[in-house]
Amino acid sequence: MAHVQFRKFSPDLSKTQNSPKYLPPAKSSDGFPRQLPVNVRNAAMAFNDTSHYGLHDVYEWESLIPRGNGWVVLGPGPRSYAVTMYHQLHCLNAMRYDLTQSKIGKAPTQAELGHAHHCYNYIRQGLQCGLDLTLDLSHDGLGNTAHVCRDWAQIRTFMERNYDQHTIYFS
Repeated sequence: MAHVQFRKFSPDLSKTQNSPKYLPPAKSSDGFPRQLPVNVRNAAMAFNDTSHYGLHDVYEWESLIPRGNGWVVLGPGPRSYAVTMYHQLHCLNAMRYDLTQSKIGKAPTQAELGHAHHCYNYIRQGLQCGLDLTLDLSHDGLGNTAHVCRDWAQIRTFMERNYDQHTIYFS
């Protein structure tokens, strides 16, 4: 078993107004944003099996990524940023693709192996960071258990509007 080492993080709790939940500032010390400037609504979702997003459904997987490929332009400068949710979906799609290629006997290149290593760790870290603590009623995690999510349709709308406003940066 691999040893997991966590970095020590000691927020100044005096700035949280006695809140047990600490959120980092919306901007870094150099004035650049740390997250999307969107007040995202919560949404509930029950995880269900679906006929969509199968291993060979390339177009459905690609449809998850908005115009701009998950990149957004923000802040002073301005700068472009990859939005974590879309980076994770990109990685999940890459892992799906790698699995289909291995099933037909295609050996990965060194670059593909490096990308796969990055993606497995990125997805793992995202799951650990997201920490969905919902209790599932069934062993397969499917059914009527409601999970509290963030409204990804609202995020996609923001991303596509941002892309339309900054097409020069995506050329």
